[in-house]
Amino acid sequence: MMLQIFPEIDPIAVIVGVSIAVACVVALIGIGMYFGNLVVVPFNEVHVVSKGKGKITQYDGSGRYVFIKFLYARTIIPKHVLDIEPPLIKLHDIDKLPFGVEISVKVQVTDPPKAASTLTRIDHNTISKVVEDTVMSAARSI
Repeated sequence: MMLQIFPEIDPIAVIVGVSIAVACVVALIGIGMYFGNLVVVPFNEVHVVSKGKGKITQYDGSGRYVFIKFLYARTIIPKHVLDIEPPLIKLHDIDKLPFGVEISVKVQVTDPPKAASTLTRIDHNTISKVVEDTVMSAARSI
């Protein structure tokens, strides 16, 4: 004697129905993940995305891409000119008399992929530190 709860329901129809429901759920999750990780690049930035073994893609203000943190690395680079004013540099002339020099440095990234491979973060603080170190090194060599 075989126990049948619903003898009029075809088991193939149940399997097909469950399969369709699972496919719909997976599709909805996939669409949600796609739009959840979609990045629209602002007009004043360049995004350099590294995708594995040396493959670098650059997106400017008219691009969009899907960014997944555990698969890709991303560096965001501003397009505008950074105005950096290092602190007063104290120097001595030939006769060892002290004097101070104030300078202003304007920095703009022209090669985003190279800048992204050199620096991990490109913002005012990072560039300011690099410029200050370079200026101080040049001032010491005089």
